[in-house]
Amino acid sequence: MIKKFSFISKRRFDLTLENDLIVKLPEDNLMQSLDQLSALAKRYQLDNYALKVIDLRKLDKIFLELD
Repeated sequence: MIKKFSFISKRRFDLTLENDLIVKLPEDNLMQSLDQLSALAKRYQLDNYALKVIDLRKLDKIFLELD
């Protein structure tokens, strides 16, 4: 579940989830990135990993930062 939305530099959003995981979203293609996040969460059960940040700002790459 989403705990907080942050509007960054008047251009894009970061989501902070209830487990304090930060999801960095791109300025463009927001819905595609949210779909990608949903698919990742279902496929890899992200709660099982010690992740601090999921960076989805690049459409063709996903960056993960471990806690």
